[in-house]
Amino acid sequence: MSRQSTLEFSIRFLGPESEPGRGRELDRESRLLSLEQPKNGGAVSAGGVGSGQGRRFLFTTIQADTIISSRLPLLRRMQNLGWEVHVALPRSSRAIDLAAWGIEVHQFDLKRGSANPILEGRSLFQLAKIVRSVRPHLSHHVSSKAVIYGSLMGSRINIATITGIGFSLNGANRGIRSLPVKIIAPFMYRKALGRCQKVIFQNESDKTTFVNRNLVEEQKTLIVPGSGVDVDAIRPLFKPASRTKVKFVLFARMIGSKGVYEYVEAARIVKRRLKDGCEFVLAGRLDYDNPTHIHAEQIAAWEREGVVKWLGEVIGPCQAFDEADVAVLPSYSEGLPRVCLEAAAMGLPVICTNVPGCADAVLHGSTGLHVNPRDPFALAEAMIKLAVNPSMRQAMGSAGRTRVCEQFGMNKILDQLLEIYDRELTAWEMQTVC
Repeated sequence: MSRQSTLEFSIRFLGPESEPGRGRELDRESRLLSLEQPKNGGAVSAGGVGSGQGRRFLFTTIQADTIISSRLPLLRRMQNLGWEVHVALPRSSRAIDLAAWGIEVHQFDLKRGSANPILEGRSLFQLAKIVRSVRPHLSHHVSSKAVIYGSLMGSRINIATITGIGFSLNGANRGIRSLPVKIIAPFMYRKALGRCQKVIFQNESDKTTFVNRNLVEEQKTLIVPGSGVDVDAIRPLFKPASRTKVKFVLFARMIGSKGVYEYVEAARIVKRRLKDGCEFVLAGRLDYDNPTHIHAEQIAAWEREGVVKWLGEVIGPCQAFDEADVAVLPSYSEGLPRVCLEAAAMGLPVICTNVPGCADAVLHGSTGLHVNPRDPFALAEAMIKLAVNPSMRQAMGSAGRTRVCEQFGMNKILDQLLEIYDRELTAWEMQTVC
């Protein structure tokens, strides 16, 4: 399927008659057709990333959705620089969407929450076969198992991005079934990151944790705040004047570590205090591979109770936050939550937990409010504070939009990544010549 035919199909499927927000999300994806190098060219050296002709770039991740929603601009930029772009990821029905952009997609078997040595050995073998086939000049591995397995199997230049501490290191799940992962994970991280030229973190706290636990050498580390937000496509929402209820939205995977249980309990408290003045929405897919997953039956019970409405899986922030007044993310741990930045780019105030990552994305009292993690009562108080203060919501939303445009814009982040690639390529070439 060609890139054009894929877009035409999307237009038919996500046309004007489809659900609110979906057309705006299409506009954002269609802009990728014109994503070229910035006018300054990314300022790369002659022998670095800008001379991509005949070179192969491999991006390894654990979720196709993540690439499409946040990393596709990076892959498109590499293509525009002349690189042959490859992606390695677990088997996914969305692989065809990546292939439509001229990206070579290599799928392998991987179960994210598994610690079965037979299954993990098979995953490593399949990924090693992919690396031998591609022979990448530069590899970038993003998120947990992709970082570990991709770095272990990688060759030449390896860049890793740690998108959060994760349940294997942060203790968010204390079940006995998670013990093998927690025992093995530090050893695997140490071996894998030792094979990387650079390790990128999204906040200073996660970097400090990895360095202090001797998982990575400090001189290898860098901070790049997220994957960038397309602020030209994600714009402030139009809110009908006729709406009388304040709409809160939690957009995340349906797992306990995102603070879903606390959100539901806080919604109960607010409903008792403000009666019918607010509505509460959950948006996001189920994730049974995560040890803190929430069953669909539990969500259905909350809906029958009338405390929340669940949208299920949505295609992006424009659909999730359609007509929203406040975004909420009471997560236990994050790298740099993209959803908070996207909500801010849409002019929404954000309530999040005062934990690393979230606290970096949202400025307390300026672009939103911080609350302690696992505290539904504090969360409810923050919700009530914003529910009864429309001028505060407006001021925080405006400040958040300005901050995202200035600090987290897509081109700014892409330029940082290209500079990292360029330095490592140049160093590798000089070492090879010597």
